[in-house]
Amino acid sequence: YLPELKKYQVDAAQAVAAFTKGADRLRTAGRATTDIYQELQHFAEMGGTEDDMRT
Repeated sequence: YLPELKKYQVDAAQAVAAFTKGADRLRTAGRATTDIYQELQHFAEMGGTEDDMRT
């Protein structure tokens, strides 16, 4: 049991790097989502048509 467990041990730097990579991806996705929301909100406020959204 113990040798099998040791095989999967990860050092702290590796764990932190993986966590940071995941956080960066979430941050990027959040920014993209915010941009899309703001554009849609702008079109809704200005009365844009569906064709305006496609360009």
